[in-house]
Amino acid sequence: MDIWFNSLFSIKISSFLAKTKLTPNQITIFGLFIGMASGILFAQGNYWSSLSGGLLLVVTAIWDCCDGDVARLKFMESAFGEKLDTACDNIINIFIFTGIMFGVARSQGPIQAVVPFLLLILGGSWIFYLIYFPNGGKGSFFKNTPIYDVIQVLASRNFIYIIFVFAVINKLDWFLWLAGIGSNIFAASMHIVKRKILVSTIKGIGK
Repeated sequence: MDIWFNSLFSIKISSFLAKTKLTPNQITIFGLFIGMASGILFAQGNYWSSLSGGLLLVVTAIWDCCDGDVARLKFMESAFGEKLDTACDNIINIFIFTGIMFGVARSQGPIQAVVPFLLLILGGSWIFYLIYFPNGGKGSFFKNTPIYDVIQVLASRNFIYIIFVFAVINKLDWFLWLAGIGSNIFAASMHIVKRKILVSTIKGIGK
């Protein structure tokens, strides 16, 4: 989506921002506040607030491209900026999923919200550990495997548009269940691949 949709808007926005005194890190922080506002809207639990939250979430996806663009245009790329961007993305994700949980609890009842949310916490935490702790960040441990490609797709936050579609059809409870179950299936797949890589490495050392 960054290539086919987000860039259509972000390039124009980035061209304007590059002419201002804003730094890439300031742009990243502003995007964080947009994402937090989206989560608060989702938490209201009614259709129009959820739709507004979905639209604002799409804005964060477009805005997320701008800090990197401006950093390159102003020659201000930095390791700290990359880490800040990743941290803000993760914070936004927490706000979004928590907001959806509260919204579903208000509209569908606590069981429909809390159970899939707990599954999502379990699966999300498992995925986070497998991506960031085996051997560096962003899933570098899984390079040269099909899982790595999926990790990069998830890192691009294309799931934002899936959330938007579920908000449009007023079925965010379905999305929460899908995310809760799907995250655990994906985490289990990553765990299996990790074990295979470790076994192959041990056998290679043994030879």
